[in-house]
Amino acid sequence: MIRSFPALRQALRQLDQLEPTHSAAAAFEAADLVPAYRVPDSCDVAREARILANAVSILAERVVRLESVYGHWHPFEPGPYFDLRSPHAALMCQVEESGSLVHVRLYADLLSPSFRAAERFCMEQFLPALRSAHVSSSPGAITRMYELRDRIWPALYERLERAEQVLREAADILTETGHVCFLIAWGAIEERRRTISGNHAASPTLTLDFTFPLPLRRRPRRREILRRRLQRRRAAGRPLLRRSGADPGWHTRPRRGAKGNGGGSHA
Repeated sequence: MIRSFPALRQALRQLDQLEPTHSAAAAFEAADLVPAYRVPDSCDVAREARILANAVSILAERVVRLESVYGHWHPFEPGPYFDLRSPHAALMCQVEESGSLVHVRLYADLLSPSFRAAERFCMEQFLPALRSAHVSSSPGAITRMYELRDRIWPALYERLERAEQVLREAADILTETGHVCFLIAWGAIEERRRTISGNHAASPTLTLDFTFPLPLRRRPRRREILRRRLQRRRAAGRPLLRRSGADPGWHTRPRRGAKGNGGGSHA
């Protein structure tokens, strides 16, 4: 499924490799969003971008805060934590544990009605019409090609332009206001690198991408190593925690090369 604007742009560059699939936007719109993430679909670009930026800021704060609470969820449930209904959590959230790390990705572009309109039009109208025109050799195929050129492609292009403008303005709002959590979790570079071949770094996206260490309580082997290390320090009579700064007993130790109590050179 296509769940980010860079992925949608890349799909349109590689139409011959795009497999038939269901629209992510259609599945996303099958259930109502909770009010915190709801963005009106009949407002101008500036207002949509402003409301969208506010919704993404809430997600970004929860993404960054997840590092401190992840260990208390077993198993972790993205829906309740991010306050997303099950269909939305399934489409937006990816949470993977790999070794000692937890990787979280949220496809926040799906919160934008303009992005969903572009993705849905592409998957439900443009691609079926394109395939129908190419596979048929009947006289009707010529008519469908003209329809693609004169009606369907301009309509898709218009939706793409609006989605790009909304996403770019929303990202600008969050970066210009210095929203710390968004800046920490913003995964635009990773999403472009993952989905786009070639140099198309201009495609905007609000995708969030955040990695943090797996809590010790979920890493029994690492916890056991630390337990044994503490036991060895206790048995050796050494402090369990190292103090920062100079050792308070440094002045009681003889300096290297000193002789007896004098330690200094004689005139």
